[in-house]
Amino acid sequence: MLGLCAKAVGLSRTVLELVETYSVEEVIGIVQGWKDDLRLIMCALNCATIADLQKVDYLLYGKLKEAKDQMRKA
Repeated sequence: MLGLCAKAVGLSRTVLELVETYSVEEVIGIVQGWKDDLRLIMCALNCATIADLQKVDYLLYGKLKEAKDQMRKA
């Protein structure tokens, strides 16, 4: 549960920063773009649900891998 809350807080910060920079209509468009991208990714990985997507193996490298490694240490 804590992990889910932490992810939600991370996304809410991003949305709040967008609202400070763009109009509400533009933010809605950006979020819609995220949803469209997620649908495309899920389709490419043959995932019908978010639960299916969470089970997909993935490989991180570069800065993403470094960030995840730092999170594990904390």
